[in-house]
Amino acid sequence: SHFVTGRYAPAEAWGPIWRGILSYLQPGKKIPYLKWKPTVRPTYGRADKLPPDAEERALRRGVSWFLRSKLFPAPTGEKGFHEGYNSKRMFLDGSQAISTQVRGDCTGEVAMSLMFGATLFGEKSYESIAKNLLDLIYFKSPGSRGPRLDPSSPTYGLVGGDLERDSGIYYGDDFARRQLGTQTAAVLMGSERWAKRSLQDMLAHFRTTGPWGFRTARLEEAQIRSNGWRHYWFRSDGRWGGERYRPHYQAYMWAVYLWLYHKTGFEPLLERTRTGIRLMMERFPDGWGSEANRHETERCRMLLPLAWLLRVDDRPEHRLWLEQIKGYVLAAQHASGAIRQRVVHEIKSNEQYGTGECALIQSNGDPATDLLYATNFAFIGLHEAAAVTGDAELKKAEDLLADFLVRIQIRSETHPELDGAWYRGFDFRKWDYWGSDGDIGWGVWCIETGWTQGWITTTLALRHMHTNLWELTERSTIGRYFDRLRKEMLPDEVLRKSGYGKREGASPR
Repeated sequence: SHFVTGRYAPAEAWGPIWRGILSYLQPGKKIPYLKWKPTVRPTYGRADKLPPDAEERALRRGVSWFLRSKLFPAPTGEKGFHEGYNSKRMFLDGSQAISTQVRGDCTGEVAMSLMFGATLFGEKSYESIAKNLLDLIYFKSPGSRGPRLDPSSPTYGLVGGDLERDSGIYYGDDFARRQLGTQTAAVLMGSERWAKRSLQDMLAHFRTTGPWGFRTARLEEAQIRSNGWRHYWFRSDGRWGGERYRPHYQAYMWAVYLWLYHKTGFEPLLERTRTGIRLMMERFPDGWGSEANRHETERCRMLLPLAWLLRVDDRPEHRLWLEQIKGYVLAAQHASGAIRQRVVHEIKSNEQYGTGECALIQSNGDPATDLLYATNFAFIGLHEAAAVTGDAELKKAEDLLADFLVRIQIRSETHPELDGAWYRGFDFRKWDYWGSDGDIGWGVWCIETGWTQGWITTTLALRHMHTNLWELTERSTIGRYFDRLRKEMLPDEVLRKSGYGKREGASPR
């Protein structure tokens, strides 16, 4: 069966299975205890004593994994980075199929991680690759050119999420993580190379965000051309669809707007974001939607924008909001450090299984954690929240999660293309990569290059540097390009009509 080579799982089940088979074939014989080393396994056991430099080792391996992963279409990054390994095609030799899409969000997040490697470990080749990745996003990809470079086009300034073709699709959440990766990498490089183009992208997304601070999760080229960007800017009819009260779609976009407000003092960025967060938190905890039945992912994503809201507008109400999310996340944290997954409803039939995106558990209480949609975002969120508040409970939760992530990082001599990465799913009871495989595309054994690998390595790097993402990127000079681009993309007459000031729409800082 090649059960070791083929990586049959969970590992703890296969000893008893083979003992049962061998006992049946040899009645009355004493069957020896079977023991083997899985070819792909966690780096440390749950009770192993970690070396003093365990986090630095995990960070080095996590960043260098990008070079070992075999996911660069071109070795120096000119063609971007594949999305990751999927878990729907596992081969008998233990290798996995690649998800070959080249996405802007993942590519920006990979550039961020590589720049931390270049900065901390002197890997100069990482910097040149990161530069090529960002050039592809903003200057060379089909979705960054065409009507996106025409000031008269309603899609002027936008950047499409598909770097290989002009899909004409613009997701707010993907935009936000692309921007966070871009701005972090640019600061670490000390470069303004992408400042104007990335600022256009931010303003283009902001002007399709409505007065209540919400943006439709997915907008398409034809929609925006038909309606014009002003339709979205003034939109207050409340018809937002199911994505409105889902932080999965809104939270990181709000974080970007708060970050840009800090660099520019442009009041609408703060006002609309604060309005959206207020409306979101008024519906907490029972009024939120749940993306693909993953309850905890919505809560974990709110940590970052709430932490950054305190950076620009620290008031008791905002601290209360963060305290509410903190309460949920800390209650969801297992003693191992894992963030437990929770579902809103269970899959009720075999016919439902494997038909869409879903959680890694069947029922609440199942011991799985999700490193694609929740735990990875909890890590950076806890880090930023602990930094701004000085809250010892948040710091303890962050440290416990860091310990867990260091332990479950993939170790494999047989598959160096997997060694140093993190899978989407982990069962903290079995201490193995295990869970429900009902998700149609992203099962337990997938590796997502940006969302998972990018944010875990970034947070480990920030811990290593004794800083946080907000303070690290404070030295960004992107604001120097803002006034001219703002007047071009959000004219004064639009701001006056929106009720923002008498002239510029920006109050003094």
